[in-house]
Amino acid sequence: MLVVFLLLLLLPLPLSVHAEDLGELSANPYNPDSTSNPFGAGSPFKPDGLNNPFSPYGSLFSNQSATNPFATDAPRLLGRLSG
Repeated sequence: MLVVFLLLLLLPLPLSVHAEDLGELSANPYNPDSTSNPFGAGSPFKPDGLNNPFSPYGSLFSNQSATNPFATDAPRLLGRLSG
């Protein structure tokens, strides 16, 4: 029992959850928060943009990329509850 307790103490646990707003996934090119707006959240020059091939979220090879089919830490879609 003591061994199990010590193993649980040694497991790396995340201290906090990091969430970042990457924009709204929408087809509206006029919404500044839309990933379809090339001058807003969908800009290919935005440092953390989904459409920037050199950003961690847009690169084909990054583990955090939305475009990498093998990524294990890809961005998640979060929906809003309307009410």
